[in-house]
Amino acid sequence: MQSLTALLEISKALNSSLRLKEVLEKVMDAVIALTDGERCLMMLGESAEDLEIAARRNLTRDAELSDQYSQSVVRAAYETGEAQILTDVSEDDRFSAQQSIVGLHLRTVMCVPLRLSHFAAAQGSDANADHDSAQRILGVLYVDRRSPTRHFSDQDLSLLESFASHAAIAIDNARLYEEALE
Repeated sequence: MQSLTALLEISKALNSSLRLKEVLEKVMDAVIALTDGERCLMMLGESAEDLEIAARRNLTRDAELSDQYSQSVVRAAYETGEAQILTDVSEDDRFSAQQSIVGLHLRTVMCVPLRLSHFAAAQGSDANADHDSAQRILGVLYVDRRSPTRHFSDQDLSLLESFASHAAIAIDNARLYEEALE
């Protein structure tokens, strides 16, 4: 219940601004607060290949790590539109041999797409239209920890996914507002 209350409060705060830079900063603060992650990156772009870091938080204070992340996890989340979690990287055959994960000494990673759903506009009057065609991915939220004892759980992932839905709407609204001002 405490995490749901936090999610509601954070969602209210996100929607209190239409300035993109403020929204991105609020998203980063919220992700760190919700997940207790050590590092968080938000990457935005039109495809997995052109994702760029739009905002970051690095609580490890290691400047060399601030822009490094698991590209394979980010690519998987963006391309599939599915949230990715590695509860213990050393035991996950999918990613344990990836150079970025090994080099960063990562132990647990979550990455979720920032997905917008426009069902009504995309579907029109066809109630049986494919839901996937009505979705657009703005980017991803990536959070990790190097601690060998503090792993992310499925509950952490579910909370981050719920938050990402609110964050995507707030980011899109801020982008549209700034475009309208121009």
